[in-house]
Order: sequence, then structure tokens, then C-alpha cells
Amino acid sequence: MRVNLVPGSESVFTVNWFQIIIVISFIIILLSLGINFYLTHLEVKSPENSIIEINNQLMIFRPQKNQYLRTENKIKEIELFLKKRAEQQKYFAQILEEMGFVVPERVTFVTLSYSGNTILISGKAAHTSGLTSLMNNLNRSPLVESINLHSLSQQDNVNFQLEINLKGREHNAE
Repeated sequence: MRVNLVPGSESVFTVNWFQIIIVISFIIILLSLGINFYLTHLEVKSPENSIIEINNQLMIFRPQKNQYLRTENKIKEIELFLKKRAEQQKYFAQILEEMGFVVPERVTFVTLSYSGNTILISGKAAHTSGLTSLMNNLNRSPLVESINLHSLSQQDNVNFQLEINLKGREHNAE
């Protein structure tokens, strides 16, 4: 019988599983570090890209914001104008109502114009007593500050032109 005293293996090539597991785990660690670096690099670029995109959007919206603010200011101006206009209309209605009380019979207005605190009236009266009565009634009115008679012509009827200065609206809050 023959005895082989040389320790040997049956095959020339042997697989060491421990070394294979270490090499595979090393490769996995390197890949995970690479992926981590890549993702971290993307996260750093992502906020910069977001900032750039947001700035671009702001550049687009800035003119629209300015237009919105201009429109909003115009709306406020219009609302203020409408409020003042409503106050003027209310005041003018008070004036017309007062004119209805102070105009005597047989006195007619041909024209009546209103601007600021001044009323210009041209009209006709049957007699000078009617015009005198009108002026006295206007002087007693709480809305009237002064009356100026600009022209007076006598024909069959008395033609006249009056300039009436009204008191400020703060005096008429009664």
C-alpha cells in the first residue's frame, strides 16, 4: 500500500469564502460611499438650483406685482373719489331742497350751475319784490354765506343773475 505523506489538496485551486465575503462587503461599502457622495452633491446643487429658479420666477412676477400695486392704488383713488362724489351729491341734494323752500312764487330759474361752494343762478321774477323776497329767503338759509346780485334788467319781467356763496360743509352738518 502506498501512503502519501505530502499534505495536498485534491484540487489545485481552492475557494476561500471568507475572503470573498470581505471583498464583496468592501465593494458594497465603496459603492454606498459613492452613492452617498453623489446624493449629497445633488442636494447641494438642488438648493442652488431652487434659488435660481425662485429668483427667475420673482423676476417674472415683479412687474406683475408692481402692476397689481398700481391697480390697487387706482382702486383706492376711485373709491375715495366715489365717496367724495357721494358726499357732494348728498350736499347738492340738500342745496336743491333748500332752494325749493326759498324760491317764492313767480320766480323762475333759467340756469343754475354749481361749482365748489358757489352757485350761479340766472332767472326771471315777475316783480322786483319777488327777487327781493328770494334774496331775503336765501340770506336766512343756513347753507348760504353771502349773495351777490350781478345783473338786474327790467323789462316786462325782471331778469337777474345771482352768485351765492355757500358755507363750508362742516357748518352744515346740522
